[in-house]
This record gives sequence, structure tokens and C-alpha cells, in this order.
Amino acid sequence: MSLPDDLVGVLLPLVAGQAPNELLFTNTVGSQLSSSRFWTTTWAPALHAACTRACRTPPPTPTHHD
Repeated sequence: MSLPDDLVGVLLPLVAGQAPNELLFTNTVGSQLSSSRFWTTTWAPALHAACTRACRTPPPTPTHHD
């Protein structure tokens, strides 16, 4: 997977010193994120807030594969 250089610059400090099998993005107790919980508690509210201010039409619904 290729990542934009500016994103790499943000992520490198977060992964420094981590083992290859460690999770980068975790839930509040350090476990794997649940896609359905992330969707309802984080993604949907953020998308709604952003679109309330800037979108004329809602963006397509991404999946955890995007």
C-alpha cells in the first residue's frame, strides 16, 4: 500500500519503537477497533458535522476496506 508523504510523516512517530504486529489505532482499552462501533461513535458523527458545514450532498459511504 502506498501512502502520501505527508501522511507518512504523521504516522512514523506513532509507529516508532512498535513491533510489526502491534496495533496502531486502538480502542480506549488498547484492543482492536470494532468497525461497527467506530462507525456509530466516531465516523458518522464526524461526517455529519463536516457535511453540515460543507457538503451539498453526502459523500459515499466508505467501508472498512477503503
